[in-house]
Amino acid sequence: MEILKNLIEDLKEAYTFTAVSIFVIIGLFMFFVEARSMAQKKLKAEGLLLRVLGVLYVIGSIVVYLIIS
Repeated sequence: MEILKNLIEDLKEAYTFTAVSIFVIIGLFMFFVEARSMAQKKLKAEGLLLRVLGVLYVIGSIVVYLIIS
């Protein structure tokens, strides 16, 4: 159990607002830029996957930050 506590403490130190900001920017980039790029190449499934992953990046990084804080 102490290993888990140490792991959570290390995660709290590493997962700062800067890290969250980077994950949100990456998620938005995937959602808007990369998905559109795939649509132009007629890769609809990949575009949809990038949109879903972009939303997961944005929401997931914010939720993890709120839980850890």
